[in-house]
Amino acid sequence: MSVRATVVSVGLTLDSSVEAFNASARSALSSKLRSSLACVPPTCVLELRVAAASVAVTARLTIPDDTAGVDVASTRAEVIAAAQALAAQSPAQLSLSLSSETLSVSAVNAATVSVDNSIVVPLVVAPPLPELPQPVEPPPPSSPVPTPTTPPRDASAASGIFGDLATMEVGAAAAGLVVVVVVAILGCVVWNRRRKNRNEVCVRLQDSKAAEQAAETTLRQPVAAHVRQPEKKLIMARV
Repeated sequence: MSVRATVVSVGLTLDSSVEAFNASARSALSSKLRSSLACVPPTCVLELRVAAASVAVTARLTIPDDTAGVDVASTRAEVIAAAQALAAQSPAQLSLSLSSETLSVSAVNAATVSVDNSIVVPLVVAPPLPELPQPVEPPPPSSPVPTPTTPPRDASAASGIFGDLATMEVGAAAAGLVVVVVVAILGCVVWNRRRKNRNEVCVRLQDSKAAEQAAETTLRQPVAAHVRQPEKKLIMARV
């Protein structure tokens, strides 16, 4: 888009090089010139042009003639007066005026100012700034959840419960004792039976041995009598 505007050019020669005058330095100098020359968008648009020869910087301040709702004549006069005041400074003063915390400027000579009225220039209109998001209100605090409470127990009920538990423990102990006694009695009965059976077996073994001995004795007696008879006959024959 092209508009008619007044262009104020402020020429500066800085003791530096184009390579050293990087984007950060250009941004810092542009900000400083806007402040020094009262060039406030959108009524005044500053454009920084850089060329070699130490560093030849030209600040172009474009003031459109038909900015709605703005006193263009007053803005034009204010910007031109600020540029001429800057050009009237010595190189040392100019260096001090344009230096900032992020940029150290060393001007070689004073600034030069030229004004071109009502010329046609291309103008790039910056898009409007985005609206800031509305702050989101935090949700209201939720009410605390009531903690369930256990109703107190009656003392008599508690004592009854403890009494029942004690009775159950006594009953269990008595039942355990009865079981132990019954097991002991059964063990004694079984042991006595086993002992009785062992005694009977021993008696039977003794009786069988006695019978065997008696049988052997009976068998031996006739044999002895039969052996002794010939001896008796032999003796009688000798007589």
